[in-house]
Parts: sequence; structure tokens; C-alpha cells
Amino acid sequence: MKIIPATTRRRRYRKNPASADQWLRNPGVGDRLRALTTGDLPLTHDAFAALPRSSGVSYLRELLMTTGLLPQRNPELLRFDEWTSDLLDQIDATDDRQALATYIKWHHRHRILRQLDNGTLRAGSWNTARQQARVAMDFLNWLRSRETTLAECTQHDIDDWFADGPKTRLTARIFMTFAIRRRLCPKLRIPNPPRVTPEAQPQAERIALVRRLFADDSLAPIDRVAGLLVLLYAQPATRITQIKVDDVTTRNDQVLLRIAEEDLLMPAPLDRLITDLITRRRNMGTAANPTSPWLLPGQRPNRPITTSRLRNRLRGLGITGTSRVAAFNELLREIPAPVLADLVGCHPRFAAERASALATDWANYAAIRARPSPAHA
Repeated sequence: MKIIPATTRRRRYRKNPASADQWLRNPGVGDRLRALTTGDLPLTHDAFAALPRSSGVSYLRELLMTTGLLPQRNPELLRFDEWTSDLLDQIDATDDRQALATYIKWHHRHRILRQLDNGTLRAGSWNTARQQARVAMDFLNWLRSRETTLAECTQHDIDDWFADGPKTRLTARIFMTFAIRRRLCPKLRIPNPPRVTPEAQPQAERIALVRRLFADDSLAPIDRVAGLLVLLYAQPATRITQIKVDDVTTRNDQVLLRIAEEDLLMPAPLDRLITDLITRRRNMGTAANPTSPWLLPGQRPNRPITTSRLRNRLRGLGITGTSRVAAFNELLREIPAPVLADLVGCHPRFAAERASALATDWANYAAIRARPSPAHA
């Protein structure tokens, strides 16, 4: 049975006229609305794409899609295309701009569209694509600073690129491999990235954070629920933002949360915190989110809280990537690596390597458990 809180059924969600009035006072909002009513701004996606980039334009465009006045398009894909156009405008050299455009279109965008179609796209894929595209542009600019081009790149250039600079340079490997395959540069040797052992938060600190989130009623419900999903289930912020109210169900007075196609039984008091959060969701009183399906609604129309905003909230509590690693390590002691990889959204090879490093290889563990004890031998 789906959870439909009685308080929600009784009162629904009150509109907040003050929020609408405040939005109308923002610079440019009134002008754009008047232009829509007079026809000076056609009600089309092409017309909005031609407007100067701003958060206000994006918000209005998404609001019009939410209300059905504009055809539905994936908001993240629209923003990614705008971001790509702005990035390419920063490149002067025609051949560099064309190489980067080809890479973004046929490596990142093509893969994103395929994953959107089959439902396998992860929330973090957008940021990953942006970061890798930026590093690819940095590599092209770096080659120009050495008075060479991608087509003239040598093994010496490749080796020098990886020998110096920040660790983010490692992500240029993907662009280099793509360029070699597309014959945009000579066939060169691309070094493998070094293996890095992720740092884990001390377990004592993790447990202290869990106890605080369990007991401290002064904390916002969103922080308590999201924080516990990180600390107990090693869930990444990208996946937490995508949780919907319909992912929460009750069965025999027990609360279950659907994660990676599995209905997980939530322990007390996390079960109560989740149901309380549903009745106290933020950003539900505006025109943008009257029927938001998200457990953690954001400020944009029909969109969840952004990953960066959620990470900032959790970081303020001391919950970081090291907290998730600590939770992941602890879960590996109880769950087989392939199963856990799907549960937390990581690559199975990474989970297997972590299990091996922690001496918790599941096959060995299962074999040991299967042996008869000395008393029964």
C-alpha cells in the first residue's frame, strides 16, 4: 500500500501567494511574460533557446513545460545542450572546436540519450560528462600553448600531460581514446590510471553521526533522512535526489524504501523520519511543485533538489564522501560485492576490489560458513 499521509489528504498543499509575487518581481520575469502574451516571444523551445542564458529563463521554460504550454523535453538535456554551446564558444581554433563538439555529441550525448531511453541513466552522469568535456578542452588548450595541435600530438606530449598538473587530468584519457579511435590524432599509448584506495571516515565518527541523526529533532527532516541513507546504506547524493514518494511503501506497519529495484526494510527511527518527511516536504507551496513526485523537491518546476545543494547540506553536518566509503566498507561485511555494487550504484569491479582489499571476499566467506563446525564434524 502506498503511503498517503492523512494530513496531506486533508489539507493538500497550500499555495503561497507571496512566493508567486516575489517571483514576478525578479528582473526580467515581467518582460518575458508580456512578450509571451503579445507574441513577441513565440511559445516554442527554439525561441527560448535563442534568449540569453539565465536561471530565470530556464525556470520559466521548465514551468511552461510543467503546465503543458510547452512540449515536454528533458530539462537536464536542455541545460546540457546550452552548457555545451557555451563551452564551445570559448574555443577560438576551428579544428579544436570541431573535435570537442564531435566528442561531446558522439561520446557523451549519444550515451546519455541511449541511457535515457532504456532508463539506466544515473543522476551523476551529467556532471561526469561536463567534467570530462572541460578537461578535454583544457588538454586542447594545453597543446596550443606548446604550439602544437591534436592532429600533431606526440607521445612526448601525452607523457608530459600526465606527468604534471592536477589529478583531474587523468580524465582526459577518455577524450584521447576517442580521438585516436576517430583518427583525430595519431595512435599513441595512453597510460592506465593509478589505483587509488578511497579514504574512509573512522567508524567511531560515522556511528556518532548516525546517533545524532537518530536523536536530534532540531535537525531538518531532509538532512536526517538523506544523511542516514548515506551513513547506513552508502547511497550517493545523486541517487538520493532521485527518490520519489512512490518509492516508499508500507507493509504490515513496516516502511520499505525501494533502492535499485529492491524494497529495503527501514529500521526505526529512520522509518518514522521518512514518513514524517513526506508530510513536511519543502518547496511544495509554489506553482512549480504542487504535485511534485520527489521525496526531496527542489525549487525548479517538478524537479528534485540538486545534487550540489544536497551535498552542501550534508557536508555541513560532517557527512562527506569518506562517510559513504565507511558505510560501503561496513556493508561489504554483510552483502556480496556484486549485490552491493547494484545497491549503491558503483561498478562491480570496484566493489570486488574493495571486498578483496578488506579481506571480505564473499566466496571465501561463504565457503568458510559452509564448513561444519568442529563440534559437528
